[in-house]
Amino acid sequence: MHNPTFVVRRGERFALRMENTLKEPTIIHWHGVECDWRQAGHPRYEAGPGQTYNYDFPVTNRAATLWYHPHPHGVTGKQAHQGLVGFFIVRDAQEESFAERLGVRLGVSDLPVAIHDRRLDPSGQPIYAPTPEDFQMGWLGNAVFCNNERHARISVPAGYVRLRLLNACNARLLKLGVMAHDAPLPFTVIAADGGFLTAPVSAKAVFMAPGERTEILLDLRRFAPETAVSIVNLPFDPMHNEHEGHGAAGHDGHNGHDGQAGQKTSAAHSDHQQAIPHAADNRLNSSHPSPHAAHSEQENHGAHEGHREQEETAAHIQHGASAPPVSHGAHALPQDILPEGSPFVIATLQTTLPDTKPSQSPLSDVPPALPDSYSPSFKAAIALSEHPATKDEIPVQRFRLALSGSGHEAKWTINGLTFDMHATPIRVPARSAEIWELENEQRSMPHPMHLHGYFFQVLARVNSPQQVQELAQDAKGRVATDLGPKDTVLVWPGETVRILVDFSHPYPEEAQLFMFHCHNLEHEDAGMMLNVLVE
Repeated sequence: MHNPTFVVRRGERFALRMENTLKEPTIIHWHGVECDWRQAGHPRYEAGPGQTYNYDFPVTNRAATLWYHPHPHGVTGKQAHQGLVGFFIVRDAQEESFAERLGVRLGVSDLPVAIHDRRLDPSGQPIYAPTPEDFQMGWLGNAVFCNNERHARISVPAGYVRLRLLNACNARLLKLGVMAHDAPLPFTVIAADGGFLTAPVSAKAVFMAPGERTEILLDLRRFAPETAVSIVNLPFDPMHNEHEGHGAAGHDGHNGHDGQAGQKTSAAHSDHQQAIPHAADNRLNSSHPSPHAAHSEQENHGAHEGHREQEETAAHIQHGASAPPVSHGAHALPQDILPEGSPFVIATLQTTLPDTKPSQSPLSDVPPALPDSYSPSFKAAIALSEHPATKDEIPVQRFRLALSGSGHEAKWTINGLTFDMHATPIRVPARSAEIWELENEQRSMPHPMHLHGYFFQVLARVNSPQQVQELAQDAKGRVATDLGPKDTVLVWPGETVRILVDFSHPYPEEAQLFMFHCHNLEHEDAGMMLNVLVE
């Protein structure tokens, strides 16, 4: 990333002065960082051009891969698309012991990986000019970047490699996988948004929505030098236009008759190998990327390159199940835009001889997270969820995600409401625990829902699309990324996700005003966001 990566330790104090040199208001949201609401980037405190804002808070998070991005109302999508994002990495003694035991070092074999797409003009410059339809669907790019580099190639030692994955796209969903020797490479999911899972799990693919983080561990100890390992986007159905009666609703499966949303099959069955578009070979320094590399690359590869990349073949996927078709219904994409759900290579890891002897610790030695290392809010949520009698007494709030209105005037809403800076439609009395049920309408599109200020536990997924069910890790329908502390959760059309939030984190005594919104940034800017008053 060109912007600073902040690496802090739990227990330290973080202080920073932001100076706004833009021509429009801005404010920094510390996404996933536990801090008082006035420090968390609420747009009430956005700083105008030439103004400053001071941040000063203790770092209470457990070790986690967090991040920061702008949060001024109405222009968050524009400022994030143009590059105002970065990592905020918290470390602690348990996480450092884990890293030492497996021999992974930050910047060498422990790599923050931000994935984001941008729309480039023919000269290679990023452009952001959303139409009313873009505010309904989200702004998709024609070029994919990894840490601000296209066609990224990263040297890694042949040993354990830890990838701290961040979906920093405005709107694009990702289904991430890893390929080596023209075959899928299983990996171990070790952490979610807010840190380590309660126990690591094996996976071959994970969905990641904008705002989500997933940490995975690759075992490359037996790989010869110069072996290419690709981080890829696997094909999937983005379910973009369920609300228009197109897309999944126009195919067999997503009709509600079998009680499962979004089940689709493709005429090109998985018995055949699926080509992945190639990413050209460009060098990336994984720990300190050149601030000039991305600019020169953009000048040499304009928007027309996005279409060419889709035609080049570098790797193959062998599917164990049908690959769903990519459907966009009535939402016509510009010709050079990379369709959501299409396969492509994000970055290539190139193995080198390790400078130290690789760790011999098996992945089975990776410990579950110690209960006392969890953030107070998530630890309390776990305790509450493990006592069913207590859970039955927890109040429930229900949130319905739906499109209100028609045509270009239609807006995505939460319980029929859009953002009002001074309204507080969500109230949490006495900082109590609550179960939230997030219900996405059948005729809708995916919504990544983000809560400021608190982590939550995913309790269950109900009526999930078939492509999500296939990745479930337990009988509750939860996928690998649901099994740790979350601040952002993807809710598919027709799906209900139950989460448990404990609001008793010891912020200052006065009421806290946080936010709950869709992290499709165009949806957020158009008003799919509500204030949450924790009294």
